[in-house]
Amino acid sequence: MKFYLQPILVLCLLLFVRCSEDELDINTNKNQQEEILEILNNHVNDENVLSSEERAFFDEIGEIANDVDAYYENIDPSLSFEEIYSVIVDNFWNKINLVTEKAELFYINNNDRSKILLAQNAFALMGYDALERHNPEFLWTKLGVFAANEVRFGVLLGAVMSKKMEEKNIHIVVDFSDGDEITDILLQASEILLTGQLNVFSDVGALAILNTFGAGDLINETWLSEFARKGYAYQHEAELAYESGDVVAYYDLQTLAAVEFGAHEQINVLQPLWDTRLMGQFAEINKWLINLSDHEFAFFGDIFIGTNKYSEKEIGYNIKLPSNVNNLVNGWQRVEIARNGFHTLNNLRKDENWSYWINYSQLRIGKFIDVYLPEVE
Repeated sequence: MKFYLQPILVLCLLLFVRCSEDELDINTNKNQQEEILEILNNHVNDENVLSSEERAFFDEIGEIANDVDAYYENIDPSLSFEEIYSVIVDNFWNKINLVTEKAELFYINNNDRSKILLAQNAFALMGYDALERHNPEFLWTKLGVFAANEVRFGVLLGAVMSKKMEEKNIHIVVDFSDGDEITDILLQASEILLTGQLNVFSDVGALAILNTFGAGDLINETWLSEFARKGYAYQHEAELAYESGDVVAYYDLQTLAAVEFGAHEQINVLQPLWDTRLMGQFAEINKWLINLSDHEFAFFGDIFIGTNKYSEKEIGYNIKLPSNVNNLVNGWQRVEIARNGFHTLNNLRKDENWSYWINYSQLRIGKFIDVYLPEVE
């Protein structure tokens, strides 16, 4: 998928060149603000396809992602749940490292770090789909497919913008970066986002696999966070409701469980990422854009239910940021994003047409069909 980047570069420059030590001071006049909003409103894509070699490569990554049985390797019945969790996390990282090695070998002559990052993200996309199909009782992974696709979009945009700026010999050092150029910051942010995504994928993936051992047995595991224990408590109630034939209660309790697991990921896993100075600056940019566009646009936080939010804009569903959320550094605001996402997804899947669309889109992402792709070389 090809992006029209000339206007995006203008947006990038407008956002980044005016920075103070601790908080962005983005001074734009009314005409500039209107121009930025017009750029965003008119932002479109061209369809692009994978080469036959890359299609074969990603099919190979898909085979690794769909081997869910590998997550159970080296689990001994004598192990405690905490020890089992650690084994599962190690199994996840064995797969992540294998995918990374294959990506480094495949792109060895490409000299483009972003390609490896995007391959790691592709594994997470396909991995979430595989986990959800393996254990559909655990709702988190279903929304995780679409949330990971949004991260892919952000990483891809940052990588493409960085490349285009280098090609155009645009070198801007921003004063909050200790001498780094905008291109450096974009790549660093992509690396941080992918690191966070893989940390979440391995952690919540392990929690999902652990759920197959019985949610009711995990409620009192004190090594788990309070959020995770509450999540398993709701999960246990949900599965009891399903056994009794109360599908609506099952859906709703599943959703409450997913919200708790979402809080666990945001507060216990991702908060260190957002506490970094670099991501703090990105959060300030996001806050500025939200206020400028009256919550119409955001760099991070929206979750599109579909494969591509541009080509499917009229037929997909974009879960917008809650109106009271404007600062991604605040972990509790990110929890609200997750809460809104899960409850919206739950309401959508109760509608026959939306339920079909959700499953159809998840399958396409899981098969790596028509996802966001970098510009053709």
